[in-house]
Amino acid sequence: MKAIYPTRAPEGFERRHIIFWFTVLTAVAGAAAYLWMLTGYRPYDDEGALMITVKQYLSGMRIYDQVFSFYGPVYYLYQWVLHRITGTPVTHDVTRILALVPWLGAALLAGWITLRLTRSLVLAAVAHLGTSLAMMFFAAEPGHPQELTMLLLLALAAVPVMAGMQ
Repeated sequence: MKAIYPTRAPEGFERRHIIFWFTVLTAVAGAAAYLWMLTGYRPYDDEGALMITVKQYLSGMRIYDQVFSFYGPVYYLYQWVLHRITGTPVTHDVTRILALVPWLGAALLAGWITLRLTRSLVLAAVAHLGTSLAMMFFAAEPGHPQELTMLLLLALAAVPVMAGMQ
């Protein structure tokens, strides 16, 4: 049976080629993000204020009762999971390095969504690069909830794409 709206044929890449190129793209984006995140000074940031609340929460204090916060419990659960998995303390360097996780995760997810929708590794690479560049604002505010928000929004966008997987 002929499709009413035929799609273009996928490029001739095997799964190992796709994994290789996504790994290379993520490594390059990760190196650039690392340098961007850990160099420079941004005087308007409130990174320390958030770190204090996360540190208090991780020490066993209750948010909204013993810890003042504008942000919801999902942010603190996310921080708890990150610090438990990595076994790291709450410091400026650790906060900035952990901010690379959603940065690169969002770029990977955007590239994967584009690959699934267009079947083009070139367009997926452009989406990966574009998303990585768009996430540069993470460097100005590491440890903020928008990191998790961006990753969750892209994950939400990926749900319909995953529905068609076999």
